[in-house]
Amino acid sequence: MRLYSEKVKAFAAAHPCRTVRVGGAQFHYVLGGKEGGKTLVFLNGGMNTLEMWMDYVDGLAGECRVLLFDYPQQLRTNQALAAGMHAFFQELGIQKPIFVGASDGGMVAQIYVQKYPGEVGGLILISTGGMDADTLKSLKKKYFLAPVMLWYMKHCNYEKLKPKLIKASLSHIRNESAEEIAYARDMFETIFRDYKQEKDVHISGLLADLMNQKPVTEADFAALTGRILLILPDQDFFSGKMQEDGYKLSVKYIGNNVMSISIDEPEYQVTVEVECVENWIFSKYDVDVYVDDSLEGTLSHGTTDTYSVTITKGTYTIKFVSAEDDGVTGTVKIDISKDEDIKLKISCYSDKISVETISGTLSNNNENTESSTSESSKITVTMSEDDFKGMNYKDAEKKFREMGFTTFEYKTVDTENESAADTICYIEITEFFIGDSDFVKGDKFDADSTITFYSYKYEEPEAPKPVFYSTNDYETAKKGNTGVFSYKSKGGSYDVYWIINFDEGYVYWFTEGNGESTCDKVKIVSGDLNDKIVVTWHDSGDEWSWKLHFKYKEHPETLVVNDHNGFATEFTTTDLDDALKLRNTKTIHEY
Repeated sequence: MRLYSEKVKAFAAAHPCRTVRVGGAQFHYVLGGKEGGKTLVFLNGGMNTLEMWMDYVDGLAGECRVLLFDYPQQLRTNQALAAGMHAFFQELGIQKPIFVGASDGGMVAQIYVQKYPGEVGGLILISTGGMDADTLKSLKKKYFLAPVMLWYMKHCNYEKLKPKLIKASLSHIRNESAEEIAYARDMFETIFRDYKQEKDVHISGLLADLMNQKPVTEADFAALTGRILLILPDQDFFSGKMQEDGYKLSVKYIGNNVMSISIDEPEYQVTVEVECVENWIFSKYDVDVYVDDSLEGTLSHGTTDTYSVTITKGTYTIKFVSAEDDGVTGTVKIDISKDEDIKLKISCYSDKISVETISGTLSNNNENTESSTSESSKITVTMSEDDFKGMNYKDAEKKFREMGFTTFEYKTVDTENESAADTICYIEITEFFIGDSDFVKGDKFDADSTITFYSYKYEEPEAPKPVFYSTNDYETAKKGNTGVFSYKSKGGSYDVYWIINFDEGYVYWFTEGNGESTCDKVKIVSGDLNDKIVVTWHDSGDEWSWKLHFKYKEHPETLVVNDHNGFATEFTTTDLDDALKLRNTKTIHEY
């Protein structure tokens, strides 16, 4: 089995992604297949990555046109997305698209059908949910905190969140082979490697917006008689053993060739009788009774009451909470695989509620009640954050391992202090998205918290590089008293060159382009280029001197040459290597 990352790379090479802007929205898409064939439009699930469909493109391209695309981030609501898709299809000349929608993509397809009746060629909905009134009502209850989570997604450190999202995604693994698990891990790591916070905020916003939609009704599907297919995998969450335990496949005909298919878990009737021992003077509070997070009622102090619930197979927590102080609790866990009658006796104290089981099936994990689980999964840090500063990060990691932590990340902070290299700048302990970089000895954190070490990173500064016209770097060239410089005349029918070599103590003067084949070599008498250097010719008893200097002090870009007649000529920098090559073609005369 090829890894997901390998398949994505091959798919991108064979099917380059195109981009088009329609009505202010940027669509990234892949379109191919049989010209004139029916168009299958694949609608992405929650990750909004068109590559989720890449395995199907080549197999379908012989019979159909195939369109994959990412939902544009400019379209922030599902209604805007449907309208943008409609304009996008018109831009591509697509009529009567047949939607293949998985998960949330199936819901987008239903919204589109409702918004543009009669303009859809068919629906193939895979592992998706309905958009009926009851479903939308349940979504509003389930995601009532969506605005808070969206605010968090916009403002969190998303790079730190990514490993937790990958871990959460991999938690759905059940009985897959090692090869399949490796594929899944590579898939999520590949997707999240380049996944941007803005994209996650966008798709999360679309998911939260589903609850705001108008319910889809039977009438919305009237134009699609005989052209709707609902697919649920037969090997997904539901094994043969689960079928034997009572899971039932239900197929309900709604009308207009629309079927509702679901797999129902067996339900059991559970009664819980709770007796509260009466106290004479203290701790005479009433008690709220919960099954998991569902409040079943309030038990008056010193009384007995019975609570009935209908639940599926699994482990549940019965929790008792003081009606006066929600910090005073008691819990017991029960395993349900049949109808049960459970009897419990509780006693109220100032700091806890003790629970005694009279009859019923308890969970094997009952020693790990909510309060003890919370404490046993906590680690107390034995050093304050300040104690680690200046410590080598490897030594700091060793300390945290000794405390019991196992998850670590490493980041660096640049420093110009070489002696600080690899030592701790600060440490952050992250518990479920929230980071703490100001912890003190005695603080408690979840055992699976991520410890991020920020250590100093020192890189030796690069040696300054020579400028093109000198053997010096720019700062050294500004001094004008060492190394080699090259200059060239501006314009004219031929070029005049000066090479000033402080290392040898000579300047070289020659021309190029006028047929002259000699080069003068003249000794530097004194000075530097920020003031002036003096060079003197000696020829058969004659003697004359010229003066050379920067036009502006500490600016080596322009050279001024004053000859013995008082004329001043300006020269600009030129490539030193080129000038030296030309000089080496000349016959040098030393004066």
